[in-house]
Amino acid sequence: MKRRHFIQGMATAAFAYAATRSGALKAQLSCSSIYVRRDYLALSSSERANFVDALKRTNRPRLGLPLPTVYDGFAQEYSTYQKSFLTCGADSQSGLSRLRQFLMRFERELQRIDPSVSLPYWNFPLDSQAPERSLVFSPDLMGGNGQGSHSEVVDGSFAHWTLGYPGLLDLVPLRHFLRRAFNDGDRIAPWTSPEEVAAVLQQSQTIDSLTAGLMDSVVPRVFAGVGGDISTGLSPNDPLFWLVACCIDKLFGDWLKIHPEAPQPDVVCYQYA
Repeated sequence: MKRRHFIQGMATAAFAYAATRSGALKAQLSCSSIYVRRDYLALSSSERANFVDALKRTNRPRLGLPLPTVYDGFAQEYSTYQKSFLTCGADSQSGLSRLRQFLMRFERELQRIDPSVSLPYWNFPLDSQAPERSLVFSPDLMGGNGQGSHSEVVDGSFAHWTLGYPGLLDLVPLRHFLRRAFNDGDRIAPWTSPEEVAAVLQQSQTIDSLTAGLMDSVVPRVFAGVGGDISTGLSPNDPLFWLVACCIDKLFGDWLKIHPEAPQPDVVCYQYA
């Protein structure tokens, strides 16, 4: 038990250290060029393949040892600090700003593997009325609903993909297959429509109200609808998480453009198409 508390204490200290460095992000991200985050469905087959390959490589065992992978580390961090993405904390930093930093750090891991890769987004509001019919869930892309008693994803780019978090004392991965369980059998109950999302953006006059509208209302309906890993505190275990989160970050950026009076996050080296 003492060892577990020590490990958790070290993780908390590491997160706090990263937070204190957030102000240095602007200096680190001196943009020599601007890259583009694009709709996942608009990517070419080779662009999607590069993204999938880089993402999978972050989940490879380090040195062949049974230790948490880089990918497991991001799932663990999200699980531990999930509430910090939902509210404006004591440091006055919004949850949406924290989510942006989280995405950028994972994106840099992908770009260490393949500099041509950037995180794509899924414009999920467009599929709100029949989400299960979205091309994102096709066998050629992210795969569909889980199958069998364990709701294992058996098709798509991440068929039979294994995750290691949560593990034993956060040190030894306990591998399990990627799981999805649509919340209406083979269908997904409708979630927030484009018109409803537009209303959230229009009616939110502060970052706090925007964070509440997106992170407490819009996102949970998507995660609950898809079910499985993404509906738990370990949402990043499903790679679909990154596509949904990037759409939220895009909406955040759209809101910031029409609210220049709001506290502006650090500079970013990407734009959305």
